[in-house]
Amino acid sequence: MISFLSLHSIPTINASAGMLLSMIDMESENVRLTWQAHEYEWKERSVDWFWTVGLVGVAGLVLAILVHDTLFGILIFCSFGFLAYLSIRKPDMLTVTLTDTSIIIGENVMPFKTLKQFYVTSDTNTPSLLLMTNRFFIPMISVPLENVDPNEVREVLLQSVEEKEMEESRSHKLLERIGL
Repeated sequence: MISFLSLHSIPTINASAGMLLSMIDMESENVRLTWQAHEYEWKERSVDWFWTVGLVGVAGLVLAILVHDTLFGILIFCSFGFLAYLSIRKPDMLTVTLTDTSIIIGENVMPFKTLKQFYVTSDTNTPSLLLMTNRFFIPMISVPLENVDPNEVREVLLQSVEEKEMEESRSHKLLERIGL
């Protein structure tokens, strides 16, 4: 699952899907490994889940009205609307490519020099690749390793990036556990 670690917020050089291969100079860039993974783990939501989210949203709106805070009310309304939208939306299938000098996730290119460290986790049902970037905001990115051997990914990355044991934050694990 790639939630607050969303791949859409990666500090990258953006390219359209058609231009992606033209961005990689095939003579200087050696494609080492390619796989496909879902953008995040999608879970089927029950009608009860939507009722609960709706009731919590209405309770937040009532609270905003009681304290006469219009901005808080707008924030609550938008937040719960966005949450409902994301719960319905199915994840995209992303192509992940490791080259000699970068990792390409969907349309995002991240040179290895922007990565501080990586770690391949295998403590969940689906192993994932954790990448620590040099960004201040959302520095950790999680990439599911659905259709690839995690040891192959590790071997390719070890040649260019430092490996250091990491784990997803507690808040991320909590959000996964409650289904967000």
